[in-house]
Amino acid sequence: MELRIPADLPYQLIYRMHRTAPFDVPARDDVEFRFVSSLPQLLPLAMPLRRVVAVSEWAKSLVRINVGGRMFYCLLRDGAILHRGWVSVSFCNHYKVGPGEVVIGPIWSAPGTRGHWLAKYSTQRAMNELIGLGRSTFYFNTSAENLACQKMIANCYF
Repeated sequence: MELRIPADLPYQLIYRMHRTAPFDVPARDDVEFRFVSSLPQLLPLAMPLRRVVAVSEWAKSLVRINVGGRMFYCLLRDGAILHRGWVSVSFCNHYKVGPGEVVIGPIWSAPGTRGHWLAKYSTQRAMNELIGLGRSTFYFNTSAENLACQKMIANCYF
């Protein structure tokens, strides 16, 4: 498939991976991973999520998960979100993806946790969940200026 990038696309770098084998992600007992695919699963995370996003983003999150085709994942410690991300299946606002293909992002890590490999851990756990659901093609995009995200993407073997 040819990938055409619109001139006004805010993301200059688009990464694509085909993977059918899950990542070997070591177990961690210092964080709790959650993968959410429905509104009832997201509701217990509503207050921790509200602590790290604006009210408008919080409301959009509830709508996104309820519409379908989008899933949420996060890492928690003591009820606080350390890292969060969204995945979209068969859908991207900025470029064409095929049926069943997954776009990862946006993602966010709490400032005090950056550089502790939590984004890599969480992203690989989310991809393992999606591989378990039969997904195998993944996209990740970022700006050319976001070197930290590029490093995390590379550490996830894109």
